[in-house]
Amino acid sequence: MNSRSTVQAVLVCSAFVLLLGGLMLSRVGMIPRGEVTLVFAALGSIIQVGRSPILDDRGYAALVTVVVLTTLMTPPALKWSLGSNAAARGVTKPAA
Repeated sequence: MNSRSTVQAVLVCSAFVLLLGGLMLSRVGMIPRGEVTLVFAALGSIIQVGRSPILDDRGYAALVTVVVLTTLMTPPALKWSLGSNAAARGVTKPAA
């Protein structure tokens, strides 16, 4: 995939997000990027500069805490975002 097709794909996806009114939904859906953070945190704790690792134990613990918090926070945030997005479009829940 070259850079031109990448830009085209991003533009098409952005257009669908804007047309469907899912801007907040797409933002909230990007919160849980924990697996990437954990990989880089692990690498940072292993790779050393001089005799000390790039990421010390406190930094590693802070990153793991952020990953756990964002992972737990995302489902309620998505539920809220889906509800507010539906309300903005005039969609109501069916009567039970």
